[in-house]
Amino acid sequence: MFDPQVRFCKKYIIILGGELLEQYKNNHSAYDLATLYRALGKIDLSIQYYEQAREEFKQSKDFSKYLKCQNALLRIHSEGQNSEAVNLVKEEIQDLVLKDVLKLTAEAYYTLGICSNNKGNIDLGLSYFEKSLDLAFKENNSEAMAYAIFGVAVSYYGKQDYLKAEEEIYKLKVFFEVMPGDQLIHATSILHGLILIEKTRYTEALEKLWKTYESLKKDYDICSFVNVLYVMGKAYLRMEKMDEAKLYFGLALKSNPKYFVKTKNDIEKLLNQIVDEDSEDYDMVVDMKSHVVREKARGEIDFRNQFILLDLIQLLAKEPGRIYSKEDLVKHIWNQDYNPTVHDNKVYVTIKRLRKLVEPNLEKPQYIYRSKNGYFINQNLKIKVNHPS
Repeated sequence: MFDPQVRFCKKYIIILGGELLEQYKNNHSAYDLATLYRALGKIDLSIQYYEQAREEFKQSKDFSKYLKCQNALLRIHSEGQNSEAVNLVKEEIQDLVLKDVLKLTAEAYYTLGICSNNKGNIDLGLSYFEKSLDLAFKENNSEAMAYAIFGVAVSYYGKQDYLKAEEEIYKLKVFFEVMPGDQLIHATSILHGLILIEKTRYTEALEKLWKTYESLKKDYDICSFVNVLYVMGKAYLRMEKMDEAKLYFGLALKSNPKYFVKTKNDIEKLLNQIVDEDSEDYDMVVDMKSHVVREKARGEIDFRNQFILLDLIQLLAKEPGRIYSKEDLVKHIWNQDYNPTVHDNKVYVTIKRLRKLVEPNLEKPQYIYRSKNGYFINQNLKIKVNHPS
């Protein structure tokens, strides 16, 4: 992994302690600080400084840099699945355009394209990116051209037109030979990895992603780092290398800033797919993290509002064949001392409710058995308990 000393990709500043950070803060703009904090995964501070920089650029009418702040905020709020914040950014931009304060430049159209893609309107986003590209050519603005082409590639990927998406990415190679900075280069490499996966060119995808990973060791950016690990996991998943997929998904989750909800949810969905495939080897899987029980015949059973029943099935499933007396059950499940007048009926009713949920045939239970001394789970079945990591 990375050395604990963190490199800030554009300035190559190594954060060694609070004193150097204070010195950096005193000598750099709010925008630089926002970019640094985003690279470090300190998202709350990044938002604070991007918003400060945005207001400064708006007051000074430096709308090119103003839009860079808005673009960064859109990416952050989209990752955080904060649709209200995304809408506020879009409304402010549209308001400035209507008031004729903000001109529809290449950068402005690019920002509107991001807004549209975030809303799931890929066709509108594509038209904005194409307008951005046309204006960038007229303005001879190479940086705006590169971002517009990247936006077009993202849109084609969203439309599942992987051939056109890859064609756009190849156009960017010329720009990367002369453009400073690595953020767009990393984002493009990760997007290309995703496209190659969809085209079943898994070896090429992993080679590209490993190069990006190596580059990120010196050009630190937590967002790109998490995405590289995530996309590597996707490649291994498609290759049906489940152990490798789980490894890289797990590393991505551990590295992921808590604010990045979308990536976390996407990774957890894919991990659940792997768990589901693993579950085929078992008669029952008790997943304590998702509060779900998967039974071979009945499928997925939701226990999210059945905490007592979930605790009970977990207890019994931990040691199939072990008999739990009524005293044991009352102590472990309700944390009470057994009283037959209070608990006999409670245990009976709870076991009955649990059987109703998990047994494929209530007339012939195959999981939960009763003995003279208590209850136990059939030791002849394959049962697994997944505990939260």
